[in-house]
Amino acid sequence: MRDMSAATARADEDDLDRFIAEQTERNPEFPRSLEAAQARRQLLGRLTARRRALRIHQRDIAERLQTNQAAIARLEKGEHDPKLSTLTCYAAAVHMRLEVSPIDAAPRRSKDNPPAKARNSRS
Repeated sequence: MRDMSAATARADEDDLDRFIAEQTERNPEFPRSLEAAQARRQLLGRLTARRRALRIHQRDIAERLQTNQAAIARLEKGEHDPKLSTLTCYAAAVHMRLEVSPIDAAPRRSKDNPPAKARNSRS
């Protein structure tokens, strides 16, 4: 039985790999979008875990953020892309703070992927 679940996991990974490859072919920015979505999910997971560890109810977070409990539930499920200010306020409500720093996200260039030619702009 264990072998079957391992085989199923490998098949799922193959399906996921195919999906990512197909999406990347359609949209070369897809991997970057996927990475950002995964980072948001991880952040929300950490904030939610902290809320639960402190035994703070979603209702209490909602009061701090001047919203309702259902909105906090949707936020924690990752059903929408929250603003940085919302995440900052949520973090403060669970006695945390966010650190945000820019990271160079310029694509790496190779012989097969030269940089796009710059346009002449006359202002």
